[in-house]
Amino acid sequence: MKYLLFVFLHFLTSSFFAQTVLFSENFDDESFTDTTGVSNQGISWSASCPYCLTGDIFNVNSFGNITKGLRGNDTNGPANFTASGIDAIGMHVIVLEFDYECTGYLGSGNLQCNSECSFGGTCSGVIQLQ
Repeated sequence: MKYLLFVFLHFLTSSFFAQTVLFSENFDDESFTDTTGVSNQGISWSASCPYCLTGDIFNVNSFGNITKGLRGNDTNGPANFTASGIDAIGMHVIVLEFDYECTGYLGSGNLQCNSECSFGGTCSGVIQLQ
């Protein structure tokens, strides 16, 4: 009986704490200035910047200590990173993790630099999931 209880509890706890990566992108397979790509899981993504003017960017690029990543500069409003087909069925908790860097910009209060956001308090930047 103790063995059966142990197996049941082990299965129950391991199912609660199991981790599955739903979407991961390191931009290594994309070229500079790309606005579309495919994640490590084979999910297509796109980046768009409806308010960008000539010279503004929201694409794969290099900056700071990042060799290659998604870079936005002077987007004049919201820019969109869209990935369709992420299957989160049966997931009870989803954790979002981002590597975020700001270089050479003092900021204006819209989460363009880490120093503008205090994750323990209020944050003026918004990540919207649809």
